[in-house]
Amino acid sequence: MFREFGIAQPLFHQSVASGYFRKKIYIFQRFCIKAIFKTQNEYNGSRQKAHSAYIHDNREFRKEER
Repeated sequence: MFREFGIAQPLFHQSVASGYFRKKIYIFQRFCIKAIFKTQNEYNGSRQKAHSAYIHDNREFRKEER
């Protein structure tokens, strides 16, 4: 009984540790992915804004030309 317990204990600790680290890594990966997507979205958003501003300026410019 005691020997079995002695064998089971380190295995149990190992499994807990691996689960804990797996969760940590999973959270870290999700954080990285979120950060990448956030920067991508900001970049695309700023490009969109710049583009719409450019179109708007062109419209104003064409009105003045007429």
